[in-house]
Amino acid sequence: MKVKFGMRALCLLFVMAFAGTVFVPVVSASENSEDYIPADQLINEIPKLAFNKNMDETAINGELSISNEKNENSIPEGSIIYHLKSGTTTIFNSKGDQILIANDSDAEKVSTPSGLKPATLVQEIPSGSHISTEGSTIFVQNEGKLILTILTEAPEEKLVNRVAWPDQYIEGSESGSLNSLGQYHAKWNVPQSPQRVYDDVTERSQIAIWNGVQTTDGTKLIQPVLEWYWKDHAYDPDPGNVWTGSSWFAYTGSSSVLHSTRLSGIQPGDVIEGDILYNHYRDYWTITFRDVTRNIQTTYVAESMPNDNVDVETMLEGVTIPDNRYLCGDTTFNDFYVIDTGGYDISPATVTSYVNNAYWSHLSGLWVGNSWPSSITLNTAN
Repeated sequence: MKVKFGMRALCLLFVMAFAGTVFVPVVSASENSEDYIPADQLINEIPKLAFNKNMDETAINGELSISNEKNENSIPEGSIIYHLKSGTTTIFNSKGDQILIANDSDAEKVSTPSGLKPATLVQEIPSGSHISTEGSTIFVQNEGKLILTILTEAPEEKLVNRVAWPDQYIEGSESGSLNSLGQYHAKWNVPQSPQRVYDDVTERSQIAIWNGVQTTDGTKLIQPVLEWYWKDHAYDPDPGNVWTGSSWFAYTGSSSVLHSTRLSGIQPGDVIEGDILYNHYRDYWTITFRDVTRNIQTTYVAESMPNDNVDVETMLEGVTIPDNRYLCGDTTFNDFYVIDTGGYDISPATVTSYVNNAYWSHLSGLWVGNSWPSSITLNTAN
């Protein structure tokens, strides 16, 4: 599963016409974007689902992964996932025959952009996949094939409370509302690893570091994410204390949160590049997590995310961090591009930085070094 990627490298070529004034980005487009079937057509091709109430429930102990291989928690290409408001997830094959049923409350909890979620609501999709939505339905296509359909009976209201930060946000920065956003790019260092991890049957310590674009109403979020101790039971029962990376997609129309294939082999000191690029000709975003040091990347293309009324963010987030020993070292973001669809620099004059003392007061040494637009440093005691 953990492979080195060289596919569809997104050339981000900029020509500076006037220093600090005008940038002209090359439009990022999936080479096979014309092969993808629009969501409004796919919605009419969903087969009738044959529910089997007599099937025994399966305990899900890791994220669901789209694969034709017989790995733990993998589901076949073409699967249809149905999230019932009763808290049950049922999975069907491409013909509509039920192949699995699971109780969400019994599944392992996974840290996601919208907080801890049952693993039944988290799916890994192949790098390079194309995500589109129609109402509360998500379609994922890859290499010209429909590989996953996700139906949600009762969509959520919002991902993030924009009045008070959610508990998992430790410290970070965010801009005001932006319109016609064409690209948000940043680089950052992989920090010193935590000295300890916490892991038991029900929860474990996890850390995420990312730059992202979020709608100002908190309903949609796209982000390249550096992850600490994101154990992937489906492919390695005990991967150890490691850094990995992937690109995430979340929106309130669906109970599910998706991420691209996870990269492994990332080490402290590596340079990470998070690039979020909008194609205004075809109305989709390309979200890329790249380890520049090792020349590996993982990406996806997403529709159904606006480029108006959005903000740009940097963030350190985590769950189950009892004290400073379980927290990583400092992270510095730099090399920011905030550009509109015409190629012009629209970097805000300032961004607001926060430390979430309401939830993380037991940690010392938290503070944000805000030197926007040159750098944002998320400081810890380590």
